[in-house]
Amino acid sequence: DTEKTIVGEFVSERDEYTKYFRMSDGSTMAAQYEYPVHYKDNNDEWVEYNNSLSELNENATEYEAGTASNEKYYKNQNSNINVNLSNKAKLNNMIKVEFDDYMVSWGYKGTNYSKGKLVDNTEDLTGNDAFLAQENLMSEMLYENIYDNIDLQCLVNSLGVKENFIIKSKNVNNEFELSMLEADMDSEQTKHMLYSIS
Repeated sequence: DTEKTIVGEFVSERDEYTKYFRMSDGSTMAAQYEYPVHYKDNNDEWVEYNNSLSELNENATEYEAGTASNEKYYKNQNSNINVNLSNKAKLNNMIKVEFDDYMVSWGYKGTNYSKGKLVDNTEDLTGNDAFLAQENLMSEMLYENIYDNIDLQCLVNSLGVKENFIIKSKNVNNEFELSMLEADMDSEQTKHMLYSIS
C-alpha cells in the first residue's frame, strides 16, 4: 500500500478558498483553506496570493518611497488588497491598505519609533506539503518595543492586515492612540481614536 502523492494542481478548477490536485493514483484531492488562497486577476482568472513583502523601488511615489531619512516602505507582491508597511513605527502612514477605490492608512502616537523587521517564516517543504502549504499567503513585520515592553506584530494576509500587540510585562500602558486617514473617490477623512487592551 503506497501513499498517494500529489502530481500537480488542476489550476482551472480553483476557487477562492480551494485547490484541486491530481494524485499519483489518478484520483483528485480537494484542499480547502481557512483564508482565501486565490483572487481574480484582470483576466478573470483565479491566481495565487503572494503577500511576501519587498522593499519598494526608487520609482515609487513620494508616499511609497518614504520621506524621512532611512525610511523604507515594503509592499505585498500580488493581491487584490495592496498593503504598504513602513519600516518605522510612527504616527502617520505607518500602515496603508488599498482595496478597489478605498484607501485607509494609520499609525500610532507616542511610539518609540522602533524599526520594523521582516520575519522569515518560510520552511523547506517536500512531498505533498510542498503543494499544500501556501508559503506566500502571509508575511510578517515585527516592530519590537513599539512602546515600552510592547511589540507590534503586523501580519499581511489575503484579508488585509492583522495587528497583534505582544505585551511583555503586566505593568504596561494599555491605551494606544491611533491616527487614521480614510479616503475613497469622493472624500477624505482623518480620525483619531484611542484603543485599550485589557
